[in-house]
Amino acid sequence: MLLWQNISRLDLLSFFLKPSFFLILRQLFPKERAIPILWAVRVISKQEMDWMMGSRPGGLASVGAARKPEIQRIWCMKELVPGCRLLLGLLKETGSKTLKNLQENSRCAVSMADPQSYASLQLKGRAKVVQTSMSSAEVERWLDAVELRFQGIGLPKGSAEQMLSASQHPREWMWIDMTVDTVFDQSPKPGAGARIP
Repeated sequence: MLLWQNISRLDLLSFFLKPSFFLILRQLFPKERAIPILWAVRVISKQEMDWMMGSRPGGLASVGAARKPEIQRIWCMKELVPGCRLLLGLLKETGSKTLKNLQENSRCAVSMADPQSYASLQLKGRAKVVQTSMSSAEVERWLDAVELRFQGIGLPKGSAEQMLSASQHPREWMWIDMTVDTVFDQSPKPGAGARIP
C-alpha cells in the first residue's frame, strides 16, 4: 500500500505508455488475441525509417522447415504502418524459395546498408506474402534511386537494370508484408550488432 502511495499518476501513466511495455505485451499475447494497438507500436524510429526510405540496397533473409536460409534482394519498399509495418518488393521469379520459407516460418530478417558509408540496419520480425502492391511509378522511382546509389560507389550506369535484365518483361513482383519487432545497428563500429531500443 505504501508503494502505491509513493507512485504518482504521471509515473504510472509514463510506465504504461513506454514502447517497452507494449513490446512485453506483444511477446505475451498471440496476435489473434492482442488488442490492435499493440501491433502498431513504433519500433523503427522516424530517423531510421527516413534513412531506409532513401533507397538503400537490402536483402530479405528467411528460413523454412528444412533450416536452409534464403536471401532475396529487396528492390523497393513502402511504409504501411509508421514505424512497424513495411511492404517489400522482390522479384517473383526468383522468390519461390522465399515464398516457401515464409509459408513454413514467418520469422525473417531484413538488412539494409548504405554502400558508401557502410552504415546498416537489420530488422527482425514476421512476414507474409500479400496481394497489396506499390504502383509502377513508385517502383520505378525506387529503381532509379537504387541505380544512383550503385553509381555512387563506382558501378557503371545501368547496373541496377543489368541485375534485373534476367527477369521477364513485364516484371512480376512478389509483395511481402513485414511486421517489425526488433531493430539492430549493424554498422561497422564498436558495439556493432547491438539492439536499438
